[in-house]
Amino acid sequence: MALAAALAAVALGGSPAGAQSPATFTVQVGVSSPHGAVQGFGFYPGIITINAGDTVTWVLHSSEPHTVLFTNGAQIAAGSPAVMAPSGGSTFSTTGVFSSGLLFQGQTYSLTFPTAGVYVYQCGLHPDMEGAVVVLPAGQALPYSAAQIYAQGQSQMQEDLNAGYQAAALTTVTTSPGANGTTVYHVPSDVASPSTWTVPLASSSNPAVGGLATLDVTGPTTLSVSLSLSGLSASATYTAAIQAATTSSDGVLIDSLNSVTSSAAGSGTSQTALSGLFGIPGHLWFIVVRDASGNLIASGPINYPDYGSLRYFPAILTIHVGDQVVWSEPDVHEIHTVTFLAPGQTAPVFGTPASMAPAGGSVVRGHTFFNSGVIGPGQTYSLTFDAAGTYDYTCLLHDDLGMNGVIVVLAKTYTVRSGDTLRSIALSQLGSASLWSEIYSANRAEIGPDPNLIRVGQVLQMP
Repeated sequence: MALAAALAAVALGGSPAGAQSPATFTVQVGVSSPHGAVQGFGFYPGIITINAGDTVTWVLHSSEPHTVLFTNGAQIAAGSPAVMAPSGGSTFSTTGVFSSGLLFQGQTYSLTFPTAGVYVYQCGLHPDMEGAVVVLPAGQALPYSAAQIYAQGQSQMQEDLNAGYQAAALTTVTTSPGANGTTVYHVPSDVASPSTWTVPLASSSNPAVGGLATLDVTGPTTLSVSLSLSGLSASATYTAAIQAATTSSDGVLIDSLNSVTSSAAGSGTSQTALSGLFGIPGHLWFIVVRDASGNLIASGPINYPDYGSLRYFPAILTIHVGDQVVWSEPDVHEIHTVTFLAPGQTAPVFGTPASMAPAGGSVVRGHTFFNSGVIGPGQTYSLTFDAAGTYDYTCLLHDDLGMNGVIVVLAKTYTVRSGDTLRSIALSQLGSASLWSEIYSANRAEIGPDPNLIRVGQVLQMP
């Protein structure tokens, strides 16, 4: 009965509804914006509660492929052959690996769960993308009907998409000074997840108890968790943890947090540094605080948004000869490449040695093959462009999803040719005829008082 009671605390809304077993419930996997630029990296909903004997069907909604993977404690590397092919059959057990294999948009995977328990699963390509199936004994009342669960999934999908849209709108190239008057352009190859997230903590039985958990993402695999609580018993010690699936003792422990010792006034704090994490799954984890007897004192869901973007920011970047471009991967979900192909070259298939290894060096002097290799979370790749021209590039992993970019490299000087005007030069060199006045301002001494009187052979500095 402890598990059933805890599920009421997990509920985000609605009223308990009886379920007739066997029944089938739907979990939506991933979500994409119409053109695939923004991706939601979640299972929707993150937690599903069913009865023993029921079936869960996962449906892939995103243009980005995913898997459904129950490892049952086995150590399996993300993207390894063990998760790329189906395994385990259609009836779940607590031993062996159960994998959907690689799922593409519109494909489904189903498992029947004969035994009560709490089962956490993940995507075999994106290990921080996790979900949970909570299985109650057959016939026991469920907190949500299949229709309510589907609606919860739709709501969580939209939350992640909206957060991704907002992050993409705020993501842009930045610059810093380079050597000898050049400019360094910093191009994000994705969008960053929130670096700080707050979780309100409350008690289901004592309205006087409350507080806040603050999660600070300090690195790709590190997290600092600060707790602040009030309304506690005076001079008492409380344990704290992050756990998955439910707030009850049946939940799956993710990490223990440092204990909270209250003051005489009933307030207390703690801070814990965690490492070895693969990001924060959305709609799955909880902060839980318990007293010395193990009773739940306060808790809160960590509804962290899970999103990413399969785009470079910006898609088209205009620089000058001698400038440097530094691409970075700010997102914990994804890996990318920055790949420039030689004329007529066929793109290497991602996963082959030619796609995974850096190639070409660090200075671009023409249209030859340059490859970053895999750029993972927190990593960068840089190129200096020493030759004017237009350079197209792509991510070998996501080129079919529209992840392409262009670097336009302009000469620092321009030699006037027959028929040129400042307006035509501004259009060809700066991308807008209206910028002719900037060229004139930079070259007034060379041109003279009349901007219409430029001469063939004059060397003009480009602003």
